[in-house]
Amino acid sequence: MQQALALERYAALDAEYSSVNWDKIAVWLHSKGLSVEMTELLLGLLEHTEKVGSKVINVGKIIVGKIVEFIHKYPATSASILAVLALNTLIASVPLLGPALSTIVTAFALPAALLFGTQIDGKSVVELAKDFFCINGRNI
Repeated sequence: MQQALALERYAALDAEYSSVNWDKIAVWLHSKGLSVEMTELLLGLLEHTEKVGSKVINVGKIIVGKIVEFIHKYPATSASILAVLALNTLIASVPLLGPALSTIVTAFALPAALLFGTQIDGKSVVELAKDFFCINGRNI
C-alpha cells in the first residue's frame, strides 16, 4: 500500500472516531455486561496516539471503535469469543499444567466459538473478516 493512501485511510478513521461520544459507549458497554474495570481498561486505550507520516493519529480510538462496532454488529460471535478467552484465563491460572493446557484448549475452542457465533449471527467467517477489515468501503 502506498504511504499516501495509507495516511488518507488512517486520517479518515481518525476523523470518524474523534466525533464519537465515548461516555455513551462506556455506558453501553457496561449495559452489555462488561465490568466497570474492563470498560475503563478498554477506554484507557483512547489516549494512545502514533505518528503516521507527518500526522499524529489517535490509534487508540480507532482500535476501540472497531472493537465496539464488532460487538454491536456480531453479539453472538463476540460473546462466544469472550467466553473462550475467559475459559483460557481460568485454565491458565492452574499451576504447572495450566499454561500448556490453555494453549491447547484455545487452539481448538477459539475457532469453534468463532464458527458457532457466526452461525448465530447469520454470517460466514469470511463475511465477518471482510466486514471487520473494511474501511470506507475498501479493504485494508
